[in-house]
Amino acid sequence: MGVVSFGLRFEMPRESTAVDRLVGQVPIHFFSLLTIGLLIVGLNPRVASVVPLGVISQGWGAVAGLTLTLCAGLLGYQLLFAGGQRAVGLGSMLQAGSVASTSDLARIPTLDPTRDFDELARLTGEFNRAGVRSAAMVRLRQAPDFIATLAAHLTNGTASSGAADHALAVVAMDAFTAEEQQRIAEPARSAMQRIAAYVESEYRYITKDRRKGMRKSWGAMFRTIAAKLASTGVDFPSTIAAFDRALDGPKD
Repeated sequence: MGVVSFGLRFEMPRESTAVDRLVGQVPIHFFSLLTIGLLIVGLNPRVASVVPLGVISQGWGAVAGLTLTLCAGLLGYQLLFAGGQRAVGLGSMLQAGSVASTSDLARIPTLDPTRDFDELARLTGEFNRAGVRSAAMVRLRQAPDFIATLAAHLTNGTASSGAADHALAVVAMDAFTAEEQQRIAEPARSAMQRIAAYVESEYRYITKDRRKGMRKSWGAMFRTIAAKLASTGVDFPSTIAAFDRALDGPKD
């Protein structure tokens, strides 16, 4: 028992002092070493001939019991402390998200649907709350020529700045008439192609985790758009395939 407990390390909260850490760490290591020491003594024939075996066994049992109790207590404290920290972190994150959403909702009516198109388009992205996305979409639709503005951003928005991604988010979210679909289908495919080219050119600088996120987020968005605009006859599958190949990286 003592040997197993020797590997545990008790960490006090960050605001603890050096004395607190000393008190938390020394006992568990001391009792672990003492347990091992008593075991070695008990196995030594010379010592066993002088000290009764019963005394050594009782001492070893007492120390081993204390060690096990201390280990269980410290482990329980760590689990409770870590759980509390996670709960506080989650609460702070939810509160921050709520404040940000309230701020965005208050700001949306002040944004011009033509001049601030990219900012409103960004707010329609999947990482924003539903209320924010809907409000931004309603504001975008108030542009004098919404479809022409959207097509222009799909055609000219760069992948590196996120503008192409933002414009595509609008396409993925909104509903369009057949005539509107025809006007935005080719520009949407063009935006996808630029994103695929960007991923291919920057592949060596994109981490594995980020590529995984791109495949999940952009890949899902591209397929949503392809299904929505399938009746236009634009070749989205080949563009999506090029995007997937770009994420897979160069072949050796």
